[in-house]
Formats: sequence, C-alpha cells, structure tokens
Amino acid sequence: MIGIDVSGSVWGPTVTRFAQIVQGVLCNEGLFSSAPRIRIIQCDTQIVAEDVIDTPEHMRKWIEGVRIHGGGGTDLRPVFQRADELVERNEINDLNGVVCLTDGYASFPKCATPYKTAFVLTPDGAQNLVPPWAMTFMLEEDDFKST
Repeated sequence: MIGIDVSGSVWGPTVTRFAQIVQGVLCNEGLFSSAPRIRIIQCDTQIVAEDVIDTPEHMRKWIEGVRIHGGGGTDLRPVFQRADELVERNEINDLNGVVCLTDGYASFPKCATPYKTAFVLTPDGAQNLVPPWAMTFMLEEDDFKST
C-alpha cells in the first residue's frame, strides 16, 4: 500500500518521481507477480482518492495521468486506518507494508503498525517529526535529475 501526502507542499513532479521510483522497484524486484494489487491512497486530512494498480502497464498509465487531489493539512492516520480496515475485511490477505510519501509535517499513528512501515520524505522534509518506530528515507535532489 502506498500513501501520498497531498497537502499543499507535496505536489506534481515530486509525486510523479516518487511513483516512478516505486514502479522501478516493483518491476525490478518482480513484485507485481507476487503482490499484484497495489493501492495508492492520496490523503491530506482525509482520504481523497484511492486507486488499485494491478499491472506494470496500469502503474505507467497512473503515473502519466496522475491527478493530485487534496491540498489541505496533513494527517496520514487515515491511510493506516484504511489499511487496517482492508486487512480486517480480508480484502488484503498479506499486507507487506505501507510506504508513505510526505514532507514530514503530518499527524502519524502513535504506535507501531503490525506491518512494515516506511516514510519517504521530500528533499526538504522534516525527518525529526517522523515516528521512531518506522523506517525513514529521504528523497534527494539527485533523485529528480533522471526524470
């Protein structure tokens, strides 16, 4: 599951480049065959869009036509509530983890999740605000040079 912070500070090229990086990892690692359904959830203070991606081609089309919704504050807890709901309803049988793109200025779950969690921060992100129980990665300006 992928969460995207769509507050006013996370938009356009940052989301596109992040999605391209994720697509590259999924294809290179063969994860589309072992985990064919990937949910991309856009969230500001609530979930504003949810897409299900099931093939590399579908991911490519999503990236090419991505439309960012939202623009308000940032509360990523609804992404995790949605993940828990989908697991509870058996719509996701094996949640491998949740990866969220954010600038770090967000409300996060207070407690560790039962699945792997990573926050990918924008180049100007606030790493010190991310909960210590999650993995944290920082996008660098160089990540955008190959777009």
